[in-house]
Amino acid sequence: MSQTIQHQIVSGVLAIFADDNNWTRGALARTRNGDACSWEDPKAVKYCALGALIRVATDLVGDYDQARFLVIQVTRQILAASNRSGSVLPHINDVEGHAAIVSMFKKALV
Repeated sequence: MSQTIQHQIVSGVLAIFADDNNWTRGALARTRNGDACSWEDPKAVKYCALGALIRVATDLVGDYDQARFLVIQVTRQILAASNRSGSVLPHINDVEGHAAIVSMFKKALV
């Protein structure tokens, strides 16, 4: 049975964040040296939750506009799965950290 594109996006982000060295806060992405950069920068090696969602979705569908739409859907699913529908994912990422993000993404896969 094939997985939905939303499931593939969440799984892709979890694969990135399996190593917490690939996660960051305070920027969508960072270079190896810790400098903030765009999620699409070839030098990006660390991502916040939103940056990783955009990166994985764009890589999967190959179209930024379609990826943005999917990221909105997936973000809503992630927040709802953790009973945090009124929350903002970047705030959770920056304040609560890597473990909270990984936990929320895992709950969205159930």
